[in-house]
Amino acid sequence: MSPPSEVDGSEVDERLGGTRKTGRIKESHSTGSLRRSLESKSRTSTPVSDMDCDGVEDEHDGEESETARFEIPDRDDDLLTGTSLSSFTVSKAGITLEAALNVVEGFDMAVDDGDYEAIYNYFDDLFNICRIETTVRKCKIWLRLADSLINAFNAFKPDLANTLCHAVSAGEELSEKLAEACADRIEVLQMIVYLIHRLTFHIEGAVIKRAYNELGITHNSDTNDDEFELEYGNDFESQLETWKELRIKILDMIGFICCINIPRCNGESVENAIKFLWRPAEASSQMLRTLASIIVKFAAHPRFARSSSSSELQKLFSHLRPICVDFKLGSEVARIIVKASLQFEYLNDGKTTEYPLIEPIKKLSVDGDMDQMMSHMLYFVGALRPRENSVQTISKPLALLIQKIAQCAPETFFENIHGILPFLEYDPPQMRSAILGAFCDVVCGPDMKPRYLRPGRDARIVRDAMTEKLQEHINDSNLHVRVQVLNCWIVIANNRRVPFDAIKKGLVFSIAERLYDKTVSTRRVALQFLVLYLLKNPFGKNLNFKALSETSNKLNAFKERVEQINPDLPGVSLVMERFQSFEPKMKRKLETILENGTYEKGSEGIEEEPFESIIALLVDMMETSMRDSLCVLVKLFHLGRFPNINPYASRTELVDALISEFKRYYVSIHISRIGDSFGELLQEMESVYEENMDLAEHALRVTQEKLLFAEQMTQLFPILIKSLKQSGFADASYAVTFCATCERFKIREAASALYDMYKMGNPSLSTEILNTVMLLFIKKDSKGEVDIVETANAVITRLTTEDMRDRHAVSELLYHMFCANKIPVGLVPHLIRIVNEASPSVCKYPALVVLALLTRVDPRGMREYLRDFQRCLRDSEVLAACEAVHAMSYLIPHDQGTFEEEDESFRYRLRAIDSLFPDLENFLFKDRMLIGTVALNLDISLPRGITSCEQSGDRSSALDRCQQRLTG
Repeated sequence: MSPPSEVDGSEVDERLGGTRKTGRIKESHSTGSLRRSLESKSRTSTPVSDMDCDGVEDEHDGEESETARFEIPDRDDDLLTGTSLSSFTVSKAGITLEAALNVVEGFDMAVDDGDYEAIYNYFDDLFNICRIETTVRKCKIWLRLADSLINAFNAFKPDLANTLCHAVSAGEELSEKLAEACADRIEVLQMIVYLIHRLTFHIEGAVIKRAYNELGITHNSDTNDDEFELEYGNDFESQLETWKELRIKILDMIGFICCINIPRCNGESVENAIKFLWRPAEASSQMLRTLASIIVKFAAHPRFARSSSSSELQKLFSHLRPICVDFKLGSEVARIIVKASLQFEYLNDGKTTEYPLIEPIKKLSVDGDMDQMMSHMLYFVGALRPRENSVQTISKPLALLIQKIAQCAPETFFENIHGILPFLEYDPPQMRSAILGAFCDVVCGPDMKPRYLRPGRDARIVRDAMTEKLQEHINDSNLHVRVQVLNCWIVIANNRRVPFDAIKKGLVFSIAERLYDKTVSTRRVALQFLVLYLLKNPFGKNLNFKALSETSNKLNAFKERVEQINPDLPGVSLVMERFQSFEPKMKRKLETILENGTYEKGSEGIEEEPFESIIALLVDMMETSMRDSLCVLVKLFHLGRFPNINPYASRTELVDALISEFKRYYVSIHISRIGDSFGELLQEMESVYEENMDLAEHALRVTQEKLLFAEQMTQLFPILIKSLKQSGFADASYAVTFCATCERFKIREAASALYDMYKMGNPSLSTEILNTVMLLFIKKDSKGEVDIVETANAVITRLTTEDMRDRHAVSELLYHMFCANKIPVGLVPHLIRIVNEASPSVCKYPALVVLALLTRVDPRGMREYLRDFQRCLRDSEVLAACEAVHAMSYLIPHDQGTFEEEDESFRYRLRAIDSLFPDLENFLFKDRMLIGTVALNLDISLPRGITSCEQSGDRSSALDRCQQRLTG
């Protein structure tokens, strides 16, 4: 922005009427005062002396008050249809092209002679040349007239500065003569500004239209290039350079008007001195709005859609700063920008991705003095209301505006969110997408960090409102909106900003429903969210349901112990009896207050009061002023002062919780007032109680949230499998990734879900599942080699889980994975070493479980470890012996045929005199109480082994008795 113009006081004539310029203003004022009589003489200006002017004023004293001065109108037609004597009117309603050429030439000659007052005589004709519906469509005439008007303003500047200097020095009240001179300057100034404003709209409109035509975009019409040249002149291209120079001069004129500085006699500089012309009133807001409109019109050029033009746009908008800040018209300028930008063609272009007019405002703001403009812009956007049909055609500019403000000023956005929400209920869908995208930007912004979102704060309330809308529109009727909202949730999850309240309200299931969507893009984005949210969940990577349940039970028991009040302690029983005497009445009133929601009437102004003092006051007043006290108690709850009370509880549960919480404070405060050693002890106990209770409640809340999250992930598996069937396995990769991540995080039934998908029979899906299982269990070191110890530990841990369904699923998946890929070299010897060296015996069982699985995979290769399994039968550990028998049931001698060639009965052949049979007999019958357990574990494997011995022709009496005992 150009520096404010300052006029040196030494250059100003000390006598207002002492120069030729000032005399001309006085002459023009006479012309303006007697406009009607002079109009009859074709507005011929005749010099009038000061004395003659006074005489004429006396003669026409009654008429002067009715004579109108020019004011910038809202519409051109207002100057043609004046209905009263106080309205300024134009006598001519049109002009021919030839007359226009003569008028421009005559006005140009007058201005060249320094006679800016000629604008009075030529105004009617100049108006008809410049008006919106003019018949003169020659750009050459407009350019020449614009240059003449700028020259007229330059000639007018010394007299303007001279008058301003006198007005600034005159004090609060202006003399009649000075006031008339100021009125003359105002009239000339507004005429020049008005005509330049109209010419700017014509010429800049032609420039913009040409720019769009060069880009191949039709601008508001279907005019082709030939018609364009006929309308604006064949030499229009050569005149663009002239307009570029004139545009700079127009901006300099605006800078002079808005920023002129005038020195006082004491040397002090008065900024924005133009307002002193209207003293004691403020500067004309209509004129300032007109200046702002000129600047915004320049911003309509499509070059400003490019980011490379941001510095030029910021320089252009710097001329708006004095209008917005110094003259306090930020609201008006915001309205002008919003209204004008709705017609900017480049904002409706699909290639435009952001609204370029916000960034300059943000950069020009000093200490936030222009930030309020963005609030006004959102207000005017909301004032459009979706009921207007025009919103269908202007959705893209509004959408870009809303998104940009949300990115640049999120705090301003959520302060004005209520004016935006109605757009979510109407078409077009682009508007809904933009608003929901803006919500996402705000939720992920710096003003929505968790530390700013404590219950009751405005930021928390607005965040909850925005996430609720985002959750609602997951099921939007429009595909583009659905995908946009799901992408918003992905961004929120990636920034770890998903509120747990949304999880409680079923966010995960709402997104899971999109897995049944007909479009692949929607299903894929929904799965991406589920995977990403699981990876970046706030609860960690250990979500074992059983462990979390045990932790929750322990914390509940600890909390109950902390909350317990011993009624046998001195004084407690008396206080408890007193509380119980009014507890029923308190409960009834509390139910009434919650039902009617009338707690605000008796709880005003408590937000800033210390919690301890309010509670102490409630304890004292509960019996004497119960209703007001209960209103305050409910208000404290809504302010979040009782964090251990569930805000989503039913009314009955909420009443009980509030009474219980108040009861604790009532007893502790009354006991502390006893004043004896017990009271001091109780105070100490109370501080310990508060500390322990806070810890217990926090730990319990986190554990319960973990449980809820883990359980919701488990409930997604059936939905996921069903959606895979419906979609024809199009989203298999993401589904496998989700289940595998759940398996890594120890979420129950994840392995079962993987196995269920494997059993669907889709080859590509089965292959991907087996590759995923390999990644889960085959661990590698930093060199890429298989880490035998880590691999063994991973497989052992998973195959010994207590969940039998998951254990079976993991066993089957590992079996198919090892069948499709070789068993890692060194894994079996490592497990055999554990079996032979482990102490105590209980440590052998996990390794034998894995060995039984590997024996099933490679029954011939594992034959060499038969004697190792046999030794386990002599062990005292029953489960280890059972797994040893399980492993032996799969063994096949080295010389037997392949699996395909062999019948199930010929898996294993062994002589009846082998030492294995006495070992089995001793193991099975050394303790009768073990028979049931062994039968349960060997109901498949042992009869299979016995059958194979029968068919080989070698029967052992021990095996015969064993079979009879186990099979009945």
